Amino acid sequence: MEKHDGEFNECRKDGVRLIVGYSEKRAKKDKYNRDKGIKRLEKAYKSGKLTKENINRRGYNKFLEISDNVTVTINRQSIEDDEKWDGWKGYITNGWKGYLTNTTLSCQDVYKQYSGLWVVENAFRVTKGTL
Repeated sequence: MEKHDGEFNECRKDGVRLIVGYSEKRAKKDKYNRDKGIKRLEKAYKSGKLTKENINRRGYNKFLEISDNVTVTINRQSIEDDEKWDGWKGYITNGWKGYLTNTTLSCQDVYKQYSGLWVVENAFRVTKGTL
């Protein structure tokens, strides 16, 4: 698929609707977050040795190759493979895991609804925190 900002593609199979969209803004955010994570990895593993404190750092361990249970290198090919997905986001709307929602919303409306979901999730986190 070619990358066009704000454009969506849709696929339906076995009652499941997958909507995939590309956003240049998201691509910049994905790149920024990956670069930040890689800098942390480079700092944490500059000795080339793995320590217990480093082993469960979230998110960017997928770019590491661990051999002999002690030697650590950053896998540059894995980083390049990850870069190809910058800006892409997928949404499943129908029939996922037994839930039948059968939405008829347009791709853009599905995107807008999911984009606003963080507001609801944040409100829930705040409420849950005070309980």
